[in-house]
Amino acid sequence: MSKTYKPLDDLLGESGMKFTTISERIGLTSNAFYRVRVNPRKLTLEKIQRLGSVTGIDPDRIYQVSKNFTE
Repeated sequence: MSKTYKPLDDLLGESGMKFTTISERIGLTSNAFYRVRVNPRKLTLEKIQRLGSVTGIDPDRIYQVSKNFTE
């Protein structure tokens, strides 16, 4: 069972990019990006915008997924 938030992983998976590539391109270590995937509430507006720019996913969709996260 994965500890990461599946809706966020699914959304990011739409980009076709590996998570390691995404983390490098947004300026996070793989470990820091994993922590964001476990708890999307750690996503700042800046990180959401960078994720959108890197993946081509609308930042509003990323925000909605992170907003719906409950621990």
